[in-house]
Amino acid sequence: MKRIKQCVLFLLVLILCGGLWVRSNRLYFSPEAAFHGAERGLRYGPSEEILLTYPRGDGSQIYVGKWNNGLSVIPVEPYLGLFWRMSTDVDVEGYHSMYGDVDARLTKESVLVGLSLLWKLRK
Repeated sequence: MKRIKQCVLFLLVLILCGGLWVRSNRLYFSPEAAFHGAERGLRYGPSEEILLTYPRGDGSQIYVGKWNNGLSVIPVEPYLGLFWRMSTDVDVEGYHSMYGDVDARLTKESVLVGLSLLWKLRK
C-alpha cells in the first residue's frame, strides 16, 4: 500500500510541475489562445475580432486582430508538437494604431511591411 501511495504522490507532483512549466513558459493548446495570451502579456487586448490568419511556410501563423480602432499583429508558432506560443525569432510591437490609410515600416532586411485600414475596421 505504501508503494502505491508513493506512486500516486509522485504522479501528482509531476502533473503539478508540468502545469507550472506550461504556465511559466506561456504555452497554450491552440494558436488563438496563444494570440490572446500574447496580447495580455503586451498589456492590451483581447482583440474584439480576429480579422486575418496568415499561415507561414514553417508552420507558424500570424494573427491580425481588431482592437481599439487599430490592429493587433502577433505571430504564433507551434512548440513541441502540442503547444503554441508567441514566436521568439521576431520583434513584436503588437498593437499598431492606424491613423492614416496605410501604416508601414522598413525592416532590418530592407523589406517594406505594412497594414492598411480594413473596411471592417472603419465601422
